[in-house]
Parts: sequence; structure tokens; C-alpha cells
Amino acid sequence: MHQIAMCCHFKRVNAVATAKFLLEHFYYGQLVVDQKPQDGMRLLAASRGVSPKLAAQAVERVMLPPLIRSENGSWALVRGRSRHFPFLLTQSYQGQHGQVIHHYVLASPDMLKAVGGNLSALRQLVQKEMPVYEKDGNLLKPLSFDPGDEQTVDDQIDDILELMTVTKNRVPLIESMLAAIVQGRQLIVQGAPTVLDEHIQFIAGLLALLPSSARFGVTFTTHSLPSTDIDVQIRFYSDDAPPKETVVFNWATKTVQGDDFDDEYSRYVISQLRLDAELVIQRNTAMASIAGWRLNEGDKLADALGYASKRLRLDDALRNNQPVNKDEVARVLSDDETLPGDLRVLYARHLV
Repeated sequence: MHQIAMCCHFKRVNAVATAKFLLEHFYYGQLVVDQKPQDGMRLLAASRGVSPKLAAQAVERVMLPPLIRSENGSWALVRGRSRHFPFLLTQSYQGQHGQVIHHYVLASPDMLKAVGGNLSALRQLVQKEMPVYEKDGNLLKPLSFDPGDEQTVDDQIDDILELMTVTKNRVPLIESMLAAIVQGRQLIVQGAPTVLDEHIQFIAGLLALLPSSARFGVTFTTHSLPSTDIDVQIRFYSDDAPPKETVVFNWATKTVQGDDFDDEYSRYVISQLRLDAELVIQRNTAMASIAGWRLNEGDKLADALGYASKRLRLDDALRNNQPVNKDEVARVLSDDETLPGDLRVLYARHLV
């Protein structure tokens, strides 16, 4: 028998082999009568866990413009800033009658952690076509979402290689973009093709450069305008002048402008990328539990990832009998809950 646990507005169904989630969601937009869109935006349909007040709060949090020339419109993952919806997935779409409609999915941290940054899995929630409503007040069933299996190493390598193709193998550009994400500076992407799949693939490549434990909280939007009030870490943007205090990647010219951060983690990962993309995945797999522990302890992303990369370098130095700082060894041995038994012995022997 399945066990169903209810928390806020999310249900998680625990099975033996996988975790499935029942997600509350709603549509907001224009009615269509006699094939003509009606004036005014409204709540069109919702599942039982979404009250009109909750829907209004979500709409106030983010209203994504549709990308008119894109088949699937635009798509975003944003922080909800509410205990009722910690994260929101939203898609904005212009239908065949010219009507604008938005689909909002309430996402929990547990669901996003189960996804582990696998946008191919998350993309199940992107709709090719949205329903047309002649009246409001429609009741929806919750969405059943299965994150599926974890991404394979080969899939993650492919994501990185696709990112390298977009940047023409200019590794310093990738380091600048990764450092911006890690350091909390918004990354603006301009001059990109108006194809949703290419935007998603680009984001997937950047996420593959992070440990899985750090990917789930990286927010993004595949399209935005200057008037779009949205707070995300990766932001595809119109050709207008970008916001201040951002790092800007121009897809067409293959250039990065803005602050150049000296980020310890990004420097380490890119050093591995220069050798082999598979090394990046191996190192990130080794760092996943370390970074996850530090994040759970309240570290900022940059601090958690900086510590994780430093831990790995220290592990390697001890394994290869290289000189290390004894104070750092003692600190890791005393404090690091993720240090496995064989390494704990190695660390302890170094202090004898």
C-alpha cells in the first residue's frame, strides 16, 4: 500500500522504487468566446488545493510574458517566498485565438531535490498546448509527476558539451557565467534563438557544472522583458539594455560583460573541465553530499561550494602524500560530518 503524506499544498506518494508527487496547479488568463479572447485576466481553473487567494498571491509573485515566436511560449522556475508555495513553475503561452494564458504549478523543495536539476524530467510539466476556457470556475485534478531516474553521467556530459558548443569552447566564458550563479549575481542571456528547447538546454549545461545537491534551488526564466518583475538567477532577456549589476552573456557575439568574480569553486570546476567533461561530473558527484551538508547548515551557495571544492583538494593531497595545512586537516576531522571512514583514518594519521 502506498503512503500519502500531506504537507502544505503538496502530496508525495512514496513507492518502493521511485517518488511520485501530486502537484497543485491552476490556469490564469483570458476567456475565449466565439473564438475571440475576452478582455481581462482571471482565474480560469484550479485544483482543490489552490484557493482564489493563493492563486492571486502566486500571480502577484510572477507574471511571465509569453515568447510569441516560440512554440511553447516561455517557462520559469521562481522562488515563491511563501510557505504555501516555496517554488513556482510557470508557463506563459499565447493560444491560437490570440488569448494569453498562464499555467502555474506549485512546487516543493522535496520535489525539486528529487529532480536534482534534471530539466528533461521537469520539462514534463511544459505543455505544448494549453486548454481553451469559455468560462471560469473549472476544477482540475492535481498533476501526477514522476521525476524518474537520475540523469546518467553521459546525459550530464552531453549537457556540458552542448554548453561548450554554444560558447564556441570558450571556457573562460563558462567560468564567468558559473561564477555569477555561484556568487548570487543574476546572469542575463541576450541574443539567443527564440526556441524554448535551446534555452532549456543552455540552462541544463550550467546546472551540470554544479553538484546535484546545489542544482535544485537555481531559478531561471526562458524569457523576460524590462517590465517583467522577476527575481531569478538565470534570466533570458530581450534586446533592451540589461539591468544594472548583472553579468550578461550575449549568445550571438559569444561575449560576457559585467563583474568578473574570482570564485574558488568555479575556478576548480573549470580546471577539471579543461581536462575532461567527465571529470567535472565525477568531482561534482563527490562534492554533492559535502555541499548538501553545508547548505543544510545554512551556508550560502558560494561558501558551501567553496568548502566542498577545498575538501576535495585536501582529500587528494592527503592521498598523494602532498604537504597540507595541519590546522585545516584538524578542522575537517573535527567538524565535517560527511568525511567517510577511510578518509577519517587518513586525516587522523596525518595529525599523529
